[in-house]
Amino acid sequence: MMNNEQIKKLALDLYAAEKEDDVVKILKNNNLWDDSNWPYFKSGGKVISAISVAGAQQDNPIGALVEKITNSIDAVLTKECLKRGIDPTSKNAPDSMRTAQIDYFGIHDGNLTNIGPAKRTELSKNIHLVASGYKTKNPSIAIIDKGEGQEPDEFKNTLLSLNQSIKNKVQFVQGKHGMGGLGILAYCSKKYQFQLIISKRNNDIPNRSSDEWGVTLVRKAEAKDGEKSNTLRYLAPNQNILSFKANELNVIPKFNEVNKSWD
Repeated sequence: MMNNEQIKKLALDLYAAEKEDDVVKILKNNNLWDDSNWPYFKSGGKVISAISVAGAQQDNPIGALVEKITNSIDAVLTKECLKRGIDPTSKNAPDSMRTAQIDYFGIHDGNLTNIGPAKRTELSKNIHLVASGYKTKNPSIAIIDKGEGQEPDEFKNTLLSLNQSIKNKVQFVQGKHGMGGLGILAYCSKKYQFQLIISKRNNDIPNRSSDEWGVTLVRKAEAKDGEKSNTLRYLAPNQNILSFKANELNVIPKFNEVNKSWD
């Protein structure tokens, strides 16, 4: 069994990995590559052909990437709602994204053109898109947001969900289909289509059940043992999402004014 520091190191090592081979090596070094550590995606308690469901969501990589950023915007707005003690599905929640922008960020008429550079810069710190590794060909892309976040035990119902319309009753967000942002998988790493997920519930949200970070990987698995098609699995040893405690994770790049570069 891995201890807190080992799981934290695993999460940061996976985050820093730039190639599929590096990811596989890290997993093998931690005895996590065996299929027994990777449950199938399920819907309604049944194993589903998740690879085909996820792969049919987006017909181009730009749209798939935009979907991830859209999910981050939804998460930031939902955090602002929850930290005020408001149920996002209730009548007390904003009835549109425009209303949420006005209520939560003071954006006049919900239009970003109505705020100045300083306010725009402040808001931009909520969502980061980071490209690293082979930046001109097959870069490693990370999307980091300061949204609501998810507790490890809730990953299966949110970040790993398929065919669950968990946002359908929330009027001020854009996402509606309950696909956990998995439309990007078809454009992830060539062989295994790895997608790393690290999240914790935002500290500003009251009544949290856990302050731990959860970490998992989503990957494509080749068909075997009579399976008719490739499958989609996620890392969860003993059916549990790996979790660890940490005050913060130093993953957002900082601009070095001396060298005029990002560290």
